Amino acid sequence: PEMLGSVALRFALADAFVRVRDWKALEEMLRRGSWDRAESLRLAFQAKVSRETGDAAGFEKNWGAAVESAESDPERLKVLQTIAFQWNWPEKATAILWTLAEKKETEKEALQALYNYYASARDTLGLHRTLTRLIGLLPNDLTVKNNFAQISLLLKAEPARALAVARQVHEAEPQNAAFASTYAFGLFQNGDVEGALKVMSSLTPDQLKDPSVAAYYGVVLAGAGRKPEAARYLDEAGKAKLLPEEERLIAAARAILTPPKPYSGT
Repeated sequence: PEMLGSVALRFALADAFVRVRDWKALEEMLRRGSWDRAESLRLAFQAKVSRETGDAAGFEKNWGAAVESAESDPERLKVLQTIAFQWNWPEKATAILWTLAEKKETEKEALQALYNYYASARDTLGLHRTLTRLIGLLPNDLTVKNNFAQISLLLKAEPARALAVARQVHEAEPQNAAFASTYAFGLFQNGDVEGALKVMSSLTPDQLKDPSVAAYYGVVLAGAGRKPEAARYLDEAGKAKLLPEEERLIAAARAILTPPKPYSGT
């Protein structure tokens, strides 16, 4: 029957074999029948068999062939990247997203997906790479500009440009706490501690208690020598989901607050 030969049915059956981890049955099924325009899917499932059975060369060969087969069709590439994420192959999935980011019709969607992935993975370098593209694509988006400035400052990448962007964003929305904390951090990193404190003091007490804002305020306060206040805000920062570079900033600030133990040599 025509329905039994459909790609949808083949996909459902292949997926079922993956779920029960029956690689022999899956491989046998992949040898039979035609997948027509969904050949990229068949190759992807063959890559899964290779990966799960220890055939590293076969995995790379079949996955590469799957991507090549779908190269001209953004929709098929999207399916492959979805499968790659489901199978916990983030490097393969993000590689496809970067390919999609080179296509005008899928650029924005792909870059936003990459941003979400790198944020979830706490991959600061990946975020910077993505934001460098997004700020060019969305030059008037204040949130994108702020995030670009923040990540650039954390990585000390183009610090002068990052500070200038942070200043522009803060001046556009001076009461936005996230924008203020980025600009204050830029000033602090540039040696202007008083300027950083002035920017942060323009925020309300409730805004300053926001864990992600408190993290930067605590760092600035510690650098200014205001230790009791700094300790309070650094404690609030413990509730935030921080990037590794931010965690290191917090650790360095806490080290300032903790006096060195006296040496007791023998």
